[in-house]
Amino acid sequence: MASMIIGVLGSVMVVIGAVMTVSTPDFLFDMPAVILVVALALFSTFGASTRLSGTALVRHFGQAAVRAGWIGFLVGAILIFSMADPSSPDFMAYLLRAGAVATLTLLYGYGLDFLAQILSPRS
Repeated sequence: MASMIIGVLGSVMVVIGAVMTVSTPDFLFDMPAVILVVALALFSTFGASTRLSGTALVRHFGQAAVRAGWIGFLVGAILIFSMADPSSPDFMAYLLRAGAVATLTLLYGYGLDFLAQILSPRS
């Protein structure tokens, strides 16, 4: 149990440390993206809870988080391209900022899957 806690905390600290060498970690947090990924993964896991046991549910949550991250990315890309105005003088700045936020869902999904793999390793 202690090794799992050390694994999870160590992994989170390495990512935060890597970000802090370049900037502050606040740009890695977007509440709507977090809610989208976590909610989709939780609902998927809840739907599978009648067929799976404890550790399999944790693995399923991680895999569902990755799929939710991709869904969030596609939703973000659709929103970006539907709202973009190429004639605007700050079009490229808008595109880069919005693209960065859209890719956060992928980071959250893969990050949750990584933590789920630590919490429920395969035998």
